Amino acid sequence: MIFSCPLTVHGFELWDDPAIDAGPGQSKLEGNGSVPVRFVSVDDFRAALPGLTIAELQAMPSLIQGVATDFEETLHPMGIARQSALSIVASGVVPDGRTFHFVAIEAAGLLRHVSITFR
Repeated sequence: MIFSCPLTVHGFELWDDPAIDAGPGQSKLEGNGSVPVRFVSVDDFRAALPGLTIAELQAMPSLIQGVATDFEETLHPMGIARQSALSIVASGVVPDGRTFHFVAIEAAGLLRHVSITFR
């Protein structure tokens, strides 16, 4: 059950008027030091579209599970914020000892930048 799971992030939301707004105009999250992450190949991901379940994700041959020791997400939600945007920056380790660095930036509904580096 999702509501009994411990949170791996903390942060805040900014609302103009919670009584009438559909959601926050901005949210900012930071990791608690151990945020689970999963990486899959583009081919595996595209084959699962238009939807993806956790079971399907777990069964993908290319799956690499890791832990982000540093995680930051800033969201200005589409349809609520004046200008939508999403920025995620994470770094951590995968089980074979390699480290990773992940950056994703979306603005105005368009993916502007994605980079994933394993070392």
